[in-house]
Amino acid sequence: MAADIERGEIGQYRGVTVELVTVDATGAQVDLSCACMFSHEVDHQPLAGGLANLDKALGGQLAQARRDGAFRAHPLETLLITPPAGAAQAPALLVIGMGHPEDWSPATSAAAVACALRVGHLRGARSIALAPSILDTGIHSDEDVNGPMLHGFKTQLDALHQLHSLGLAPAPAIQHWVFDTGAAHYTHKLEQYQQAFAAMMR
Repeated sequence: MAADIERGEIGQYRGVTVELVTVDATGAQVDLSCACMFSHEVDHQPLAGGLANLDKALGGQLAQARRDGAFRAHPLETLLITPPAGAAQAPALLVIGMGHPEDWSPATSAAAVACALRVGHLRGARSIALAPSILDTGIHSDEDVNGPMLHGFKTQLDALHQLHSLGLAPAPAIQHWVFDTGAAHYTHKLEQYQQAFAAMMR
């Protein structure tokens, strides 16, 4: 329920408020809700967490598309979905391929953030949410991923503004960026993101 959603501000950059919110791709109330999906889960386990919720909301068709090879989830392969009525809060869903989980690194997730921002920009989205799907896939790593994802966001937003200044693209419409997270990790994740954001802005 919406009353149970926690949200905290990570920071602001170029007029964009960056937040951490306890939602998944189906629950994010934004113009474009993005979910990352690997070619398979660790040890070929079934879908879990937010990815499982997304697949269920889509009638199992997302997992079916991956099984059939229609969407292989290759690195930065994208699938733009108009969800059926009632399936998601957002009017558009973007699934971003992440490749094999065995090959994952924080740079993989940073690239996905940049991809989501680019697609959102092309659609004129004012608000975008991203579910990294790392834990849902079964990846457990001690590597810092929050810093690289924030850096991917900053670098891509800078690039979009530069393209606009060169007359090659419209001004970015985005005003609100959300990183999705599970409730169990919210407090710790928010502190990590805030620290990484502060370090990035020094």
